[in-house]
Amino acid sequence: IGGYDPSLENMLFQLTMPSIVEEIVYRGIMLGLLNQVFARNFKMGTVQFGMGLVITSLLFGMWHGLSLGDDFSVSFALPSFLITGALGFFLGLVRERPGSILYLTILHIMINFIPCVIGAIMP
Repeated sequence: IGGYDPSLENMLFQLTMPSIVEEIVYRGIMLGLLNQVFARNFKMGTVQFGMGLVITSLLFGMWHGLSLGDDFSVSFALPSFLITGALGFFLGLVRERPGSILYLTILHIMINFIPCVIGAIMP
């Protein structure tokens, strides 16, 4: 209860579980369902995508930009929304290519690992 647990077990859990859950929910289920509703009529490079990718990217950014305080006050961090929304769009583009979300999940874990490395180098 309370406080941050700096153990290796906790760090590994925090690096893997959010990535796994977010990829299943956002790029697995949600993007898959929205792709059945919206045509994939946009193209970036060789990847075709539709409004489903735009919607899931916005929701991914909102998920990371919104926070609820102890007093139930809601706050919104625009930088977090923009950064994670763009990251969600990039991950969605990777997902729109044929293949498993396993590779996408590994990529997501690697991206989440970057702040840990920076924090260890520059405390």
